[in-house]
Amino acid sequence: KESEAAEQPGPPVRTHARLRVGLAIAVMLPLGAAALAWGRADLTVARRSLHQRLLSESESPEQRIALRAALHSAIRKHPAEPYFPLVGALLAWKSRDDDPMPWLSWALERDITNGRAHLLAAEVVGSRGSRGQALFELRMGLVDDPGLADAAARLALRWSATCEELRALAPSGERGAGVLCTLASFAPAELSGCRDQLVADALERAPSAPWPRKIAASDLLQKLKNHK
Repeated sequence: KESEAAEQPGPPVRTHARLRVGLAIAVMLPLGAAALAWGRADLTVARRSLHQRLLSESESPEQRIALRAALHSAIRKHPAEPYFPLVGALLAWKSRDDDPMPWLSWALERDITNGRAHLLAAEVVGSRGSRGQALFELRMGLVDDPGLADAAARLALRWSATCEELRALAPSGERGAGVLCTLASFAPAELSGCRDQLVADALERAPSAPWPRKIAASDLLQKLKNHK
């Protein structure tokens, strides 16, 4: 009897419970994926809409009020998204009726590697006379996004940056070579020696890259023409 009892199958409740769990997972996974896809699509639409409205509806007070209402609605729907606080900072900076720095702090809390937020922070603090902090923010922005080198160079030169300050803006290593070349292309004539130094730095970091070599060759040809 004991052997017969040992051979008896366990209670079916457990099997049914496992089956129910498996079915629930099978149903919830596609629903979760669909919700995630819908959330991303909704986020993309909200970002595009606010971007377009920021470009076209920031002139009149009524339009700015409507844009801010849409912005706050987007933030309530997507509280962790860093793009919307950045839009708030841009709107405050353009309209000059709000302080953009709390918005920028909010954006950077959600994404510390937001290069455009660092760039706008540099512009804001630079306009307030804090050159050192502005250059620091420029460097942070370029570390996160070297593609912002054009805008960063214009801002840095607006504040009469020295050659050493320009060199310090570039991220370390090979990824900073392109930034150095961009800074060199913006260097004014009175900083011709700085331009040479920036290109030399870029060549040292990326000796096989074509862009610093092209700039160096172009500068050499120009110097030969000037000596004729």
